[in-house]
Amino acid sequence: MNPTLSNAELFRTSDHFDGTLWSIEERRAPSRSGSYLAFYSTEFYRIPNNTDFLDRHGYVAAALLSTFYLNLYQYLAVARARKAAGIAYPQMYADKAEMAASDAAKTFNYAQRAHGNTLESVPFVLMSTAVAAIEFPKFAAASLGLWSLFRFVYTISYTSGGPTKRNRLMGATGSSISMMSLLLAGTYAAARISFGW
Repeated sequence: MNPTLSNAELFRTSDHFDGTLWSIEERRAPSRSGSYLAFYSTEFYRIPNNTDFLDRHGYVAAALLSTFYLNLYQYLAVARARKAAGIAYPQMYADKAEMAASDAAKTFNYAQRAHGNTLESVPFVLMSTAVAAIEFPKFAAASLGLWSLFRFVYTISYTSGGPTKRNRLMGATGSSISMMSLLLAGTYAAARISFGW
């Protein structure tokens, strides 16, 4: 504290981390012209292992990690299907002639599409989770965990049954609902942070 500002007004943020990670002090003192000057200082704290922050966000870390195992499973499914169909790199999909001649080629296309569809969604899902978790960590973790689970179901259903079976056991619908939940929660969290709701 600056001794010359002993009579200054002091404001400390009640940020969403309860001061665990940081606090921002704003000290105002009158200038000679009668206006106010603002002085800002930021204090950083170490995070103990038993903090409320880690207690609330540990589930988020586990949910984020689930997307790695989802991607690994899909990668291996594509690799197995590629080998069975005899389709060499860098060919992305089997062509119509290959599909007509071999069910293995169809399976390869199904696995490749399931993986590609997931990769199209991952950036939005992870970004929404990161923002939503600031305000609603458990909800964000649960929604992301369900998204990964439904994506596993979607991949298995699509690869084994083709496009008409990709929504078996709510694989496609469940993952879409989970993604929309994350998007809405992330949007609301961003609005609360930005506008102080």
